[in-house]
Amino acid sequence: MTDLPDHPSSVTIFDFFAYLTMDDDAAAARERFCEVVAKQITNVASWLGIDAWLGAGDVRDTAIGHQAEPDPVRHRSFVAVGLVAQITSELVSGAQLLFRNGNEYGASALVRQLIECEYLLRAFCLNFADAARWHDANDSERWDFKPSKLREVGGFDRKEYANHCEAGGHPHPKGRQLLELPRTVRALQQAAAGDARDLDTTRVLWLDFAFHCDRTWRALAELLSAEHARFDRVRAEAIAAVAESHDAWQEADTLARHAGRVLGAFDYDPTRPLSDLLDLDD
Repeated sequence: MTDLPDHPSSVTIFDFFAYLTMDDDAAAARERFCEVVAKQITNVASWLGIDAWLGAGDVRDTAIGHQAEPDPVRHRSFVAVGLVAQITSELVSGAQLLFRNGNEYGASALVRQLIECEYLLRAFCLNFADAARWHDANDSERWDFKPSKLREVGGFDRKEYANHCEAGGHPHPKGRQLLELPRTVRALQQAAAGDARDLDTTRVLWLDFAFHCDRTWRALAELLSAEHARFDRVRAEAIAAVAESHDAWQEADTLARHAGRVLGAFDYDPTRPLSDLLDLDD
């Protein structure tokens, strides 16, 4: 990691943020966490797809031969959650591959879709029957589940979604910062100017991706824990694997642990002195 200036008063919030992104151990922990989430969401999605098809979401013991007919609405709701879980699995795995291949714009487009999966899962947490309604909706009814409505229901941040749409969701000039050619040109210009003060955009995107992996996994796990009769027991290893990896990531990643405060200050004015954030002058 590049050292910060000796005197705290000369350090800006930008300097501090850039410094934290250069932590190799933290960056590795972020990527490992995303790997684990990708693997375990695929695990849950594959299991739930079959389990929901069999109508076993409310069955506490599958060893018992005769089972009552499943409630038709809950049956369809479990099928719907299984479908969203499979979509989520593809998005997380796909974004991971694209990030590793240097296609940051393409990966960011998938992360934007991942946010919409989280919206759906949180809405289903609030009303499980809405999952069946979403699954069976016609084109007109599906407007009830558009992102803007789901944001209101779940209390999500509109600005976060808008930023993802502009950077990697819809064609927009702001997306140029994630494209390979502009990144290369910018690096050459900085090298020619002798300017070493720059953010590692790739690591910042991995941090954002890790947060969305965490949020979407928790939305899925909390929904199934509340509604599925056997999830906590039969997917205990998946739950434990994600929790262990999450703890390791948080322990290694100072930026992740203090992200709310640091990112808020960075977004407000990255040129402010770090002392404004840390109250070093008090």
